[in-house]
Amino acid sequence: MLLGYRQNSDGICVEDSRSVLVRDCFVRTGDDCFEIKSRYGNCTIPIEDITFDNCNAWPDKARGIGIICETRRDMTDIHFINCSVGFASATWMEDLGALVVYADGQAQITDVEFRNIEIYRADKYPINVTVGDDATAQIDGLTFSNIRILFSNNKIRVCNRSKAGGTIDNVQFKNIYRKGTAATDSKSLGLSLSKVDESSIRVSRTAP
Repeated sequence: MLLGYRQNSDGICVEDSRSVLVRDCFVRTGDDCFEIKSRYGNCTIPIEDITFDNCNAWPDKARGIGIICETRRDMTDIHFINCSVGFASATWMEDLGALVVYADGQAQITDVEFRNIEIYRADKYPINVTVGDDATAQIDGLTFSNIRILFSNNKIRVCNRSKAGGTIDNVQFKNIYRKGTAATDSKSLGLSLSKVDESSIRVSRTAP
């Protein structure tokens, strides 16, 4: 269990690493809770094979779980599974959310999954996928599956703000439930797209 209330008191941040397992943790903090970053351009370790399993986030002031800012080098084979976000109560900027992929660098981000996750409350976005203004990042291959959003009517955001050629492609939403009802299309999902081709987004439901 990690408790940190001050600003910049990030919880568990996996940075420029490979073959990492973070399991059975609880974080309540004044910054991002469970995250992956890349800040070191001269590092040669591939950023791959990283799993957060059964981790519980309470982000009072920032974001819950995901790939968050500082995305200098490529990332692949990333898994956030069997997790929960209790109260994602921050609303002070657009790049917040319970589950987040926010790329502000030049990384190629591929093969990332969020699976079997419960979001109790999200006062901004339950899910937020964004490429920043100056980023050249290429996000290709995100899957959100078996996500239960219990008490939030806020939009799911997929937004490409890049003015430098960044892209978002192949984002899948499978078995997303809002207040117990499965989303079957973009409208019932509550999807908000900005400068992203709708053909790059797939919404599906598997019959129980």
